[in-house]
Amino acid sequence: MKNLISIFCFLIVTVLFFACKNNDHSACTSNSDSLSLAKNIVAEKIQYEISLEKNEDRPTWLEKLDSKKFVGQLLDNVISGKFKVYDYFTKAYLTQKEIDNLVQNRVDTTLLPNSEGVNEQRLVKHEFDPSDIKSLLFIEKWYFDAEKGMMQKKVVGIGLVKHYMAKKDGETEKICKDLLFVIDFDTPAKK
Repeated sequence: MKNLISIFCFLIVTVLFFACKNNDHSACTSNSDSLSLAKNIVAEKIQYEISLEKNEDRPTWLEKLDSKKFVGQLLDNVISGKFKVYDYFTKAYLTQKEIDNLVQNRVDTTLLPNSEGVNEQRLVKHEFDPSDIKSLLFIEKWYFDAEKGMMQKKVVGIGLVKHYMAKKDGETEKICKDLLFVIDFDTPAKK
C-alpha cells in the first residue's frame, strides 16, 4: 500500500514539475490560475506519512532531501514562534511553553517508587534529539482544473513524527511513534 501511495505521489509531483517547465511559467505563477483552482478543490485534506530514513519505505524521489537540515529549519521556525503549531488530535494551537516542553531539554520532578515500593520525588531528565524525528506527516489540499488540465497541491501542514523504542505490557521492545505537533501553513505566519 505504501508503495502505491509513493508511486501516486511521484506521479503527481512529476506532472506538476513538467507543467512548470513551459516557457512562460503561467501555469505555475499566474494568480488567476491559482484563483480558478481554488474553486476546484478535489480533496480538502490528503495526508500521508513520509519516512526520512533511508530504507525501503522511503520513496526514491526523496533521496536528495537533506532531511536533517529540513527538520532543523522547521524546528528553528517553530521554536522561534514564526510558525503556528497545533495538536493533531485536539486541533488546539500550542502555546510557546507547550512547544518548548516538547522540543527542548528539561528536568521534571515526579513521583517514582524506590526499591521498597514507596513513592518518592525524583528528578527526571527529558532530552529532545531532533534526529528522533524519523518521518513527516504531510497534510495537503488538492486542486484540479479540468478545462486547463492543471492540478496543484498545497501543503497546509507538516507533522513531525518522533520514533522511539518502548516496551508495553511486558512485550518485547518495539518502535513507537509520537506525532509531536502539526505546523500550520494555512494560517499566516508571524513576521
